[in-house]
Amino acid sequence: MKHKNRSTQSILLYLAVPALCAAQVPTAPPTISNPEPPRPNVLIESNEPKYVAPNTLDRIGRIWAPVKINGKGPFRLVLDTSANSSAIIPSVADRLGIPPQSSNKVKLIGVTGSAVVETVTVNSIEVGELDFGGGMLPVVADVFGGAEGVLGPKSFADKRIYIDFHKDLIQISKSSGKALEEGFTRVPVSLDRHQLLSFEIRVGGVKTKAILSTGGQRTIGNASLRDALLKKAQEGKEENIVGVTLDVAQGQSIAVPPITVGNISFRNVHITFAEPYIFEQWKLTREPAMLIGMDIIGSLDSFVIDYRMKEVDLRTHR
Repeated sequence: MKHKNRSTQSILLYLAVPALCAAQVPTAPPTISNPEPPRPNVLIESNEPKYVAPNTLDRIGRIWAPVKINGKGPFRLVLDTSANSSAIIPSVADRLGIPPQSSNKVKLIGVTGSAVVETVTVNSIEVGELDFGGGMLPVVADVFGGAEGVLGPKSFADKRIYIDFHKDLIQISKSSGKALEEGFTRVPVSLDRHQLLSFEIRVGGVKTKAILSTGGQRTIGNASLRDALLKKAQEGKEENIVGVTLDVAQGQSIAVPPITVGNISFRNVHITFAEPYIFEQWKLTREPAMLIGMDIIGSLDSFVIDYRMKEVDLRTHR
C-alpha cells in the first residue's frame, strides 16, 4: 500500500471561527425580555474588560480566554464553541519559538471557505489549573480583532464554562452537574461529534436549529430560514462576512421577528442571511438554521455551558 507524501496530505479540520463582518454593531443592540423579575443591580467598577466584554452601542461583545501554551503567555484566545480545534496566529508561533511546519499542513474549513495552512506542535495548552495536553495547532491569519487565536472545545467533554460579561470573568472547570442558579434559564443542547452545541429556537414562530458560535461576531442565518421569514422580514442591507480563511461571502442583514430561546425573547435583532461554506459542510442547507454570534450572546448578563450535562444556562439580568 502506497502512502501519500506528508507534505501534500491535507487533514480535514473544521474550524468555524469568527465570521468577522465589515459592518459595525447595529445602532440599537438586541433587547431581551423574559417573565422573570430582575434581581437588584450589582454595581461593578473596573477598567476596560480584559477577557469578557458585553455588547455596547458601538462594539460587539467578546470572549477571550487566558491560555498558556508550553508554559508561555497567557495568550488571549477567542473562545469559539463552533470550532473543533484550537489555533494560533503567526505572532504567537514566533513568541513560542516554533517555526510553522510546511511539511505538516492541514485543510482548514471556515465559515466562508477552506484553506490549507501550516501547523505547529505544542506540548501543553493550559487554562487556569486545567491542562488540555499538547498537539498540533493550525497557524491561521490574524482576523480576530486583537485576540491571538482560537480556543476550541475539543477537550471540553467534561467541562463547565461560566461567562460573566459584567464581571469580566471566564471560568473553565470540570463539570459537577450544578443545580440551576437563581435568575438563569436552562436550555438543553445536543452535541455532535465535532462538539457543536445545537438547540431548537423559534424565530418569529419558525422552528430553527441554532448553533452556538461564540467565535462569530454576527448571527448568520441560512437561505431556508430567510425564505421562511421573507414575508415578515424588512428589506436589509448587504454585508460582507470575512472568515478565518479570508474568503468573503456576501450576505444581507435583515431585521427579524423576536428570537425565542426557552422563555427568553431577543428583540430588535438583525440576522445576516447568506449561504456560507460552513452550512454546506454541516449539511444545514435544507432546514432553517442559524449560527448565533456574539451580537446576540453579548447582550446577555452571563451564561454557562456545561458540556457533560449538555446544558446551556442563560441569565438576561441580575
